[in-house]
Amino acid sequence: MTAWSPCLAAVISGRSSWSAGTGRLNTLTELKSLDLSDNDFSQGLPSSISQLRSLESLNLSSCYLSDFLPWSNTLTELKSLDLSWNDFSQGLPSSISQLRSLESLRLSNCWLSDLPLPLNTLTRLKKLDLSQNLLSDGLPEVVSQLNLLESLNLSHCRLKGLPPTLNTLTRLKVLDLSHNSFSEGLPEVVCQLNLLESLNLSRCKLTGLPATVGKLKMLDHFDISLNEIDKLPPKIWALKELVRLDLSGNEELIALSSQILSLKNLQALWLDGCEALQNPPWNVARQGLPAIQRYYKDLAGGKEKLVSATVAVIGKCRSGKTSLIKTMQCGTRVLTGTSRLVEQIFTNAFNFEKVSFDERSLYFVDFGGQEIFHHAYRLTLRENCIPVVVVNMHMYVEESERVGPKESVRAFFFDWMAHLYLAHPNMLPPALVLTHKDLLDEEKFEEEKTKLLQYCNEVRDEIQDEENRLGVANFCRIESFRADTNLFTSERIFEVGWEYSDEFTRLRDQLLEQSQKYVMEVPWLWKQVEEVIRSLKSHFTTFESLLDKVHESHGVVKEQLEVILQYLHLSGKLLWYNDVEGLDQHVFHKISAVTDLLNILYDPDGDSKWNKRRQNFKSCKVQTVTLLEEEFEEYVRQFKATGVISFVLLAYLIKTETEFTEDVELWVALKILSKFCISYSSFATHDAKFIIPHFAQGFQSTLPTTKFDLQFQTDILCKGLALPKYAFNELTVRLLELYSDSYNTPIVHCNGVSIAVDKSQVHFTHDAKAGKITATVAFNVEEFHEAWNNLRETVNVAIKHLRGTWRATPLVCIFYCAHCRLTGQQHPEKVINPSWSLLSRAQPDPKGIKMRDVVCAGESVSSVFKFPSQPLSEDEKKKLKECVSAKQTAKASVAGIIQPYTTSSCPSAFNERPGLIGSSYADVCKAISDGSPSRTYKTKIKNLFHNTDVANMETSIIFFVFLSHLPAMRSGSTQVWVESNVTAGCQTI
Repeated sequence: MTAWSPCLAAVISGRSSWSAGTGRLNTLTELKSLDLSDNDFSQGLPSSISQLRSLESLNLSSCYLSDFLPWSNTLTELKSLDLSWNDFSQGLPSSISQLRSLESLRLSNCWLSDLPLPLNTLTRLKKLDLSQNLLSDGLPEVVSQLNLLESLNLSHCRLKGLPPTLNTLTRLKVLDLSHNSFSEGLPEVVCQLNLLESLNLSRCKLTGLPATVGKLKMLDHFDISLNEIDKLPPKIWALKELVRLDLSGNEELIALSSQILSLKNLQALWLDGCEALQNPPWNVARQGLPAIQRYYKDLAGGKEKLVSATVAVIGKCRSGKTSLIKTMQCGTRVLTGTSRLVEQIFTNAFNFEKVSFDERSLYFVDFGGQEIFHHAYRLTLRENCIPVVVVNMHMYVEESERVGPKESVRAFFFDWMAHLYLAHPNMLPPALVLTHKDLLDEEKFEEEKTKLLQYCNEVRDEIQDEENRLGVANFCRIESFRADTNLFTSERIFEVGWEYSDEFTRLRDQLLEQSQKYVMEVPWLWKQVEEVIRSLKSHFTTFESLLDKVHESHGVVKEQLEVILQYLHLSGKLLWYNDVEGLDQHVFHKISAVTDLLNILYDPDGDSKWNKRRQNFKSCKVQTVTLLEEEFEEYVRQFKATGVISFVLLAYLIKTETEFTEDVELWVALKILSKFCISYSSFATHDAKFIIPHFAQGFQSTLPTTKFDLQFQTDILCKGLALPKYAFNELTVRLLELYSDSYNTPIVHCNGVSIAVDKSQVHFTHDAKAGKITATVAFNVEEFHEAWNNLRETVNVAIKHLRGTWRATPLVCIFYCAHCRLTGQQHPEKVINPSWSLLSRAQPDPKGIKMRDVVCAGESVSSVFKFPSQPLSEDEKKKLKECVSAKQTAKASVAGIIQPYTTSSCPSAFNERPGLIGSSYADVCKAISDGSPSRTYKTKIKNLFHNTDVANMETSIIFFVFLSHLPAMRSGSTQVWVESNVTAGCQTI
């Protein structure tokens, strides 16, 4: 600011700049607005402020104040004062009461437990912010005396009630009571504030609302989110002026009302997290307000009660899932272990069938156990599924003897739970069916069952302990998975063998009973539309042709059909991707049409399917290309070797082995494979290659040797219940999509991908067993900021996909220091969950920290190694290049010295320099081989490797090589201790 006058507004914020200007403030006689926030006035405010007699707005937030202007009576025009984030724990200065013109006062986060009575002199005050103060003893009496208040913020104030005298605030329009504790009920005085237009009761531990809430006739914004409300009072629908209503996070809420149609002004309704809703069904409510309104309008034309649940039967291949369903269906034991049915069991992704029990019926989904079919689970798994996990006890015992009972429990039970509860944490607890009981004698069966249940509890407790340390509760939200109960009660365990028993009847009756939880009222019209769809002979149809059919038969219009189809899609009864271009015009009413696309890629018995195809193959035309037998053989060989399939071969398989027989349908099939992140291709030409990571070969754990100077690295740890393996392959496809315009030919492995992006290298690997994803970007200094953006985008794409699909998975993001990566630190410095990896933040990229010196591993280095969020200037790039060059030269020097020394040459070289250690090679070898080095040896070794004398460098290196070849140094705490000192010593050298 070069000129002070005339000046109507001034901002002098920041602790390093205020003192230069405040001495001249008295010259600003016409100043209207002054912002002095974020300064240090712990010694008192400058007296020159008192001379600003025209001042109307003053911001003194975060100024280390404990007092105010003793001469504040001179600020007669002041209308707005912000004192937030100062410490007035000893009491608010009474001098504020002299500001008689004040209309707005902010006292947020001021450690206040009371307010002085003289504040009642602020008779013009319209807006008061007391949020984040310590008012657990009650609201100060003076607040009720500020009769002109129109806005009052009391959020985060630890309030448990409100005084009845608050009803004197007859002009109050905005009231924020969020983040307080009203577990005893909403204070009645709130419903007496008849002019309220906005009321925020979020996170107030409310279990209900009083009927008197209907008196707030002027309310247009009502927030009661994140409470424990299970039922709304009918009077809430009398609030005719409501424009925005937030009910999200009330997990026990079960019903709205058709009276919502009377709220003509309602424009926004939030219901996120209200998955217990039955009226309307959650799969309607989650579509938003227009769908809810359509539901109630259609319901008025007639309704029908339906069981909307499906029974999801999952478990390993050959566990007896299909036999179980058919036995319950027939009422007699049915075994499917015949040679005629084995192939069917292997090749179907899942069977979807209706099973009738007398006058009641259930839909069963029999999922294929092979890993490739896991992609299809999400097609029908919904919150309304009743899960049944089937375990072949004979196979379980064999697996336990091979890998141990705990790992066997993970493979036979918890890996299957992941498909259910990571995507839908509110799903009902599972039933456990133990099959093949006859293959074990009775005593052995009981012993192994006890072990299985014991280790189920142990693994569950381990996962829960880990999540408790992370502060994550998604796993614990499942009632039957809580640590204070057994994972399974006897009522939910079923034991079956080769003969029919009462266990099948007991399971059937329990499933029918559980299904009553999902009895929903559905408009009669919707049921009729569903029956029309099921009567179609084809596996899929177009939206337009379906609309013509239901409009002719039932008068359904486009907007109605969209809501009905989305409801059926979300209920797992058909597939309609109205949000995916290219799929939005197709309705897949027989889901097997989609799952057959997985089936053509999988050969469960080695090469049997491919051999059969070879025998039956005849040259044919695929679109404009003729596929010859020799080309067919070569395409198959390439696919099996690399996981990359040519367009011609894939198109041939789709058109000859699925329902997608027409050319236009072929492109729909390819879009489906892309939608589920099963394959990736640019679709550019008929020469295109489709990358299918599930079938890719090879494994890569480290970044290939490159010519690049620097590396950024971030690990994403997927904690808790282990993610399904295919989730990681989906991430590979997502990454290929992210960089589709930037690379030439990616290198795809079964556990990740390497992509040359512009002038850097992006390397993405995953370890499904460890639940770890590593994103690394290698680059030269010139691409510093672009590489940083590549890393950030890569990590955020992964996090967004994981959180969107597997919402109960706790994620930990670790960003490693680039300087540590450059110098090869074994234990690099790191940042846990950096702000740019938290997708809930509005701004994912923190403010940049320009080049300055910070300490890393005892060395002063540029801060951009740790905070690489801003572009570098040319001067900064030059300094960074010099730093990198020096490090590379040092590493090359060390490598040159180490190279001549081998295991055989170390003893003689070491014995020539006994003075530094004071012992011969044999003595040191024996001391370390016998166990951990003594304190004397430790001191000598430490001194050696921290010796700054360059003349001793070669001796240090010799000793380092010598230690690294000792058998005793290849494992254990001794190795860790010596390696840490060797690393530190080499850095010093």
